[in-house]
Amino acid sequence: MLVLGAATLLQSCLKNQEDLFDKPSSLRMNDYLTKAQTTLTGASNGWVFEYYPGKTQGYGGFTYTLKFNTNGTVEACKEGVKTAETTGYSLKSDAGPVLSFDTYSTLLHEYATPSSGAYQAKQGDYEFVIDSIGDDVIKMHGKRIGNTMYLYKLNESAEAYLSKVEHQRDLFWYDHTEGTIGTETARQTFDLGSRQMNIGGNDVAYTFTDKGIRLYQPVEVGGKSVRNFQNDDATMQLKCV
Repeated sequence: MLVLGAATLLQSCLKNQEDLFDKPSSLRMNDYLTKAQTTLTGASNGWVFEYYPGKTQGYGGFTYTLKFNTNGTVEACKEGVKTAETTGYSLKSDAGPVLSFDTYSTLLHEYATPSSGAYQAKQGDYEFVIDSIGDDVIKMHGKRIGNTMYLYKLNESAEAYLSKVEHQRDLFWYDHTEGTIGTETARQTFDLGSRQMNIGGNDVAYTFTDKGIRLYQPVEVGGKSVRNFQNDDATMQLKCV
């Protein structure tokens, strides 16, 4: 009777779990991938892709733009590179909903392609598990390395945005800043080669935006959570925004 009772209870629990969803998991996954496809291809100007290779983001972040087409191709551009590339992408179920750049691209596979001097390449990813989908922001993480990365919907052309990014990169000469964040007055230092900012006692990777820099993740300083900094070149200041 105990065995029979346990079996009955197990079946009841499983049924209750199944009742939480109105569709089987395979159909829910298909719906999610359809939503991802619609969102990606629905952005008329495309997306900003802030890409971080390396398990500890030791190379810093790099700015790409991506324009997804309904025929399974994507137009990719990168800061500092004059020529765009068109390559293939797919959306599939593989350890979750995955965006895969599965046709070789010198831009999108740059940090994931091994060489004789770097058999692990630069620990880059070209497949990304989609964590959440918003109208203007899509959160993902690298399937192999695990770094969190974001797609931000573009409100202008890819060329215009990347031109601003490159302008900010060329203006950015800081080796340190001093100022107040929240309740703390401190000195922040920069490694321009590896795109690292030491802030609040921690080294955090950053990437360039159209207005300044954005940290890989928010940092708590002086009771404030900071991530975005606007570069005011006229006053030689970085402002938390």
